[in-house]
Amino acid sequence: MAVDGSEHGDAALRWATSSALPTGARLTVFSVSEDLADKPAMYALRTDAARILQLALDDHARDVVERALAHAPGPVDVTRRWTRGAPGPAILEELASQPYDLVVLGAVGYSASTERFGSVTREVLLASDVPVMVVPAQPAELIA
Repeated sequence: MAVDGSEHGDAALRWATSSALPTGARLTVFSVSEDLADKPAMYALRTDAARILQLALDDHARDVVERALAHAPGPVDVTRRWTRGAPGPAILEELASQPYDLVVLGAVGYSASTERFGSVTREVLLASDVPVMVVPAQPAELIA
């Protein structure tokens, strides 16, 4: 399951942990930090400033996983994973790296999109060989 700290990501984690508890299923919680090395705007920063910013993004991605798991409804067998890169391709690469049964994503991350699915969720839905469960932030959204 991929988390990004958004309301939808948190709802997806709540769904995944509550589903894993009764069955004893193992859960892998995955987060991605953007890789700033390929961002043209980073070329204007001094090397040490860009490095500090990248380390802060990496720490944030790890913290998102820990904060999300702190609110899990009970003890779940969890593997924590983190990587650096573009979120969609990084999630798809992770899914290809081991035999996962299901990927759980929030419907929308931090984008201001009015679409039903955010760009990362859409990318994973279209390209994943693993079944995808998309969880909205609010249960009422399941009916809409």
